[in-house]
Amino acid sequence: MGGIGTSLAKKAQALGMKVVYHNRRRLSREVEKGVGEMGVEYRGWEELLREADVLSLNLPLTEGTRGVLGKRELGMMKRGSVVVNTARGAVVDEAALVEYVFFFLPPSPTLSSSVLFPWVVHTSRGPAPLRVCGNRGLIMYVVLCK
Repeated sequence: MGGIGTSLAKKAQALGMKVVYHNRRRLSREVEKGVGEMGVEYRGWEELLREADVLSLNLPLTEGTRGVLGKRELGMMKRGSVVVNTARGAVVDEAALVEYVFFFLPPSPTLSSSVLFPWVVHTSRGPAPLRVCGNRGLIMYVVLCK
């Protein structure tokens, strides 16, 4: 967990969230205990996917991370969980995400899953258009200002 993850963990804890993380290298127990007021707990990747209510992806785009969240991984996640990708769009398999959100989640009056992340596909005039199907949509970019 780097600087972005540590900062995010402290903010999530301030909102009352329990923070679990996955990283290529696990932090020492002393460092885990020192992150924020409640500390953080390590999980294996698949365990994290099954447990998370909110999954925040904060990692560099490399050949090893390209498509790290794909069809298999999305299928492990809880219904209603939220994915926030602050990394490069290509860390998420966009085709698998669209298929999962629009075709595999059961219909409901509200979104079963909310996904925010930078898209891989852009048009010559900017980002690809917002994708909407019935009561489901994928938001390309969200900007929050004070």
